[in-house]
Amino acid sequence: AIINSTITPNMTFTKTSQKFGQWADSRANTVYGLGFSSEHHLSKIAIAIINAFTKFGKKLVLFKS
Repeated sequence: AIINSTITPNMTFTKTSQKFGQWADSRANTVYGLGFSSEHHLSKIAIAIINAFTKFGKKLVLFKS
């Protein structure tokens, strides 16, 4: 699946459980979430997403396999 979300510097990624994280796109009035098979995988992706939120103020496409 492809998640197409406009990101802004003030967005936050929240780890809501050991294997699930989410963020809100207020422009689209949508909350996106990603589930993983392990906490390790979630942590790796969370770091990448947080870095992207910090660096970019434009569209980023996140891929979930």
